[in-house]
Amino acid sequence: MIVLTINSGSTSVKLAAYDTAGAAPKRIESEHYTGSHLEPRALLSGILRKLPAPPDVVAHRVVHGGTRFTSPTRLDDQVIAAIDQLSELAPLHNPTALEWIRAARAECGDPAPGGDARPVHVAVFDTAFFADLPRTASEYALPARLGVDHGVRRYGVHGL
Repeated sequence: MIVLTINSGSTSVKLAAYDTAGAAPKRIESEHYTGSHLEPRALLSGILRKLPAPPDVVAHRVVHGGTRFTSPTRLDDQVIAAIDQLSELAPLHNPTALEWIRAARAECGDPAPGGDARPVHVAVFDTAFFADLPRTASEYALPARLGVDHGVRRYGVHGL
């Protein structure tokens, strides 16, 4: 199985592909780009041409999943819309991740319901690593009416 990873930041992206056929995943391609005017579809097209076969899985790094996304999540239109709604919590990162997700779905394909199940697109959330923080670590020292009641909490990012 070939897994393509897309780790997008606010102005950079790390693309890598792994072959998981052996005892341990083997990196078969890796590229890193920086700049504020990256062209996701062109860069994805370039790395895809280098792969021995199309990816079976495309894993996307997304910074903020709020309290809803606490584990890797298969991407569909509803999940993408929910990530978009969380963009106010990570305005430099989530919109860029969504741009890469849309580009990857266009370049790699996106399984149709009832059709071919490949590739599978999955989002992995930085905030998921901090979803189980103990209450004393996740809450701010604020009155409950200002903090907990409004969902104000520590999430933690850059955990991948």
